[in-house]
Amino acid sequence: MSIGDLAYPYRANRGYGVVSFTMLFLVLLGEIELLILLALAAVGRPEFFIPLQPIVIPAAVMVSLTAALVFAWRARGWTRKRVEGVVQYSTESSAYAERLAKQHHRTQG
Repeated sequence: MSIGDLAYPYRANRGYGVVSFTMLFLVLLGEIELLILLALAAVGRPEFFIPLQPIVIPAAVMVSLTAALVFAWRARGWTRKRVEGVVQYSTESSAYAERLAKQHHRTQG
């Protein structure tokens, strides 16, 4: 299993689960922390990053958790439809190939 399988579970015909949710949450949390560090560095006060963590981390966790929950709720529906579409496409394409093979066999034989 690779990171791509966690980020895009439909590629492996799997649903959006806890592991994908956790990965998204951690990535968002890291990005928010990095943005705050970069903003403090841009104004010339990177030394305030550590003292501000008791304020920043709860806010970053709430934002990341909310975004991950909303995305997970939406992604479950998207993933289910995507997997159904892949299954439908694969069964219809094999049925189409079988029909072509039968037609070809009739014209040759």
